[in-house]
Amino acid sequence: MWTRRQFLKRIGGLGLGGLVAAVLGKLGWHRWKVASVKPPRARRPGGVLTEHEFATLEALADLIVPADEHGPGARDLDAARRIEDRLKRDSTMLERYRQGLLWLDQAAAEMYGPGTYFIDLDRSRQQRLLEAIDASLAEWRRPAGGLLGRAWRYWDRLMTTLFGFGVGVLFFDLVRDDVFEAVYSHPRMWEVLAYDGPPQPLGYWNGARGDWNIIDDCPPTLRRR
Repeated sequence: MWTRRQFLKRIGGLGLGGLVAAVLGKLGWHRWKVASVKPPRARRPGGVLTEHEFATLEALADLIVPADEHGPGARDLDAARRIEDRLKRDSTMLERYRQGLLWLDQAAAEMYGPGTYFIDLDRSRQQRLLEAIDASLAEWRRPAGGLLGRAWRYWDRLMTTLFGFGVGVLFFDLVRDDVFEAVYSHPRMWEVLAYDGPPQPLGYWNGARGDWNIIDDCPPTLRRR
């Protein structure tokens, strides 16, 4: 149990932290931090990501699902290109990826020094950075019960935002899900898992039209039973 003095001290700290956050937000603190990282902007032919962004995504994906003795990894299955193909059709998600990859470079610079990009790090340092990000993500999503529990969780998020990785940790959750989808939807991975593939790869038979209706966005493909 807290004493009255301890309670007032903690509430006062939360109020001061909120005031500091509001002031820094008005000053564009996070926009300045992200803008201070300026990676190369050379475009890749036929791609929507820059060469630097694609290389960062490829390295990140390979850390999330590395190759081992049991099967191929994300790089072997071209997961980064498969994700980029989806980004070509979704401008909102493309912008989220651009900001997220920029944030990852910012996280690398904060952890290992100014001017350091994620792809400049050796694999062990990249791994340590992702482990730190994952720990921040777990703290960000930590359940909290009661008013005081939620207040302390807010304080922890505030400290992470001001002095840690910030809300950008949510990007790691997004890209991790996308990498898993790209890897485990690949036919080569199905072979490793002894999976025969979708039971109806062509969709379902439309007797009235006499063709197969494709479940994806592709137009129906005529095919006799």
